[in-house]
Amino acid sequence: MTEYNPCWEWRIFDKRIEWAERQKDKLGVRKTRESSEVYFLTPECVHNVKIRAGKLDVKYLLDKESAGIELWVRRFKAPLPVPGAILTKTLNYLDCDTAFIDQKRKYSQAMIAGALPDGIRTVGVDKKRYSMTYNNCDAEWVEIYTGGERYESFSIESIDKERLMDSLRKLGLVTADNLNYIEFLRNVHGIK
Repeated sequence: MTEYNPCWEWRIFDKRIEWAERQKDKLGVRKTRESSEVYFLTPECVHNVKIRAGKLDVKYLLDKESAGIELWVRRFKAPLPVPGAILTKTLNYLDCDTAFIDQKRKYSQAMIAGALPDGIRTVGVDKKRYSMTYNNCDAEWVEIYTGGERYESFSIESIDKERLMDSLRKLGLVTADNLNYIEFLRNVHGIK
């Protein structure tokens, strides 16, 4: 499996983020991507487990600094259908029972959704993502559609913690509250 470097992340969400939209226009968009994703949520789990672009994608929260930035590392991206062993590994990140998983079987997205134990809720999210660069950090403004509502997000990330903090200071965002996708989606969908 591919090894991934941990990355420091910071993001905000709201119904409309005019400041972020202006940054998109000011910084210039490198790439635009659209996706339909399915997030796996529980009231307690802080890790990011989703299906995007035909792959089961797991990111693990390693650390949260007092400044609000978070250190994430991707654990894996596995193309669907996934073997039972990968589904077991995924559900372990969600602290779920995995005894029901047939290790010899391959699981499609529909089979995963049908096999999930109680306590895991799936949430659909459609995104239009605009990728930019600021101060040698990756930045992204996103249009998000979930639960019949439209939201926006702005994020900035770097493997270099000090570069990320410097970028937040330059953008005037160092005091703004960071919120990750899992917290945002739990709030929007009332998963407590």
